[in-house]
Amino acid sequence: MIDCPRSKAVIRYTLSDVCISICNTLDFWVVNHLFYKNTKAYIDNIRPIVVLLAFLNLPFANAQVLDKKLFVTPPLYQVNKTSDTLVIDGRADEEAWLSAPFIDSFGDIVDHSRDAGLKTRVKMLWDERFVYVYAELKEKDIWATFRQFDSSIFHENAFELFIDADGDGQQYVELQINALGTIWDLFMTKPYRDRGVNVRDWDIKGLKQAVSLSGTLNDPSDRDTCWSIELAIPVSAVVFNQKYVLVEGSMWRMNFSRVQWDIGVVEQEYKKNRDSLGNVIDAKYSVWSPQGVVNLHMPERWGYVVFADKKVGGNEGLHFQERYKQVESRLWKIYYLQKKYKEINGCFASSIEELRYLFPKDVLVREGPVSLKANCFQFWVQYVNDLGKIEMAVDQDGKVYHNLPMEVNSK
Repeated sequence: MIDCPRSKAVIRYTLSDVCISICNTLDFWVVNHLFYKNTKAYIDNIRPIVVLLAFLNLPFANAQVLDKKLFVTPPLYQVNKTSDTLVIDGRADEEAWLSAPFIDSFGDIVDHSRDAGLKTRVKMLWDERFVYVYAELKEKDIWATFRQFDSSIFHENAFELFIDADGDGQQYVELQINALGTIWDLFMTKPYRDRGVNVRDWDIKGLKQAVSLSGTLNDPSDRDTCWSIELAIPVSAVVFNQKYVLVEGSMWRMNFSRVQWDIGVVEQEYKKNRDSLGNVIDAKYSVWSPQGVVNLHMPERWGYVVFADKKVGGNEGLHFQERYKQVESRLWKIYYLQKKYKEINGCFASSIEELRYLFPKDVLVREGPVSLKANCFQFWVQYVNDLGKIEMAVDQDGKVYHNLPMEVNSK
């Protein structure tokens, strides 16, 4: 039995399971029965040894866990301010719209190097009361049947946008619209991965929307050109701080997505195509800011939208992308690895060293501005700048904190 490769694998995994159980038991016992001084000694000296024994021979120990596509720097868009009165008719033909630049860098949701399908582009404007969005979607077959407000629009071809106005990764807005102009808007308490809840009966109060068609709706007998959307989104409806004022230099995290189904014609009606096994072919998602995975509910992967008071052309907002490279990407790497660690271990790692033991191929900073504080059920990873202030921190729920005055007490 011992010489059987399968038996060896069983013995090795059993040893790991035993070590994990010991680690969890020690965590509970130390936290409940020892003073802080001894707890720290345990965390610094004993627990890493147990963790190392538990995971040393697991098959992923020599593999990189996190895909580099998760750390592509999000794009930046600077929004022109307008003083014009805009007619929301789906056409965006006012002078202010004509001078606004397009976002035309849509690509596959995972990797922009993949084919994104039909062309999609977006532009924006703003004033003190509204954020305006115009989207243009090239389309040979304009198809939409959902007419009921708050239907699950994404089950057909649709345009989606996401807004996290304060950039904390929590309490954000999703809006979907189809070629009929039917809206589904919802409020997310936090991302689904962190046990977030969608509040479907929440509405964007005061939203104005219009759709314009260059073609015919639900008519397979001809070929269409495109459909376009114009939105006026009240700032007060998507910012959950009554004192908030949208001003030049404000930054929101946003993403735009196009949901496109593979459709054919059956008895003169559009129907979703199926594969050889009879299953409906999955929709394709093309987005402005690539997510790295097929999951739009990752606000840290959304683009930076910076509100300007002049025509785009300067370097306003570029510091957000630099901060991502230097600060954000490091913290999110630890967040992602902590989630992986807990899936395996049942607890979060108590130190960056423990993560390094388990995920040696995922390069982690050793010391310096990034530090981790954690127990079995919670963690806090922070970046402290040269002035001793926490420039950014992320907790176990993916909540982002910016510019805190001092380091969090390690006790």
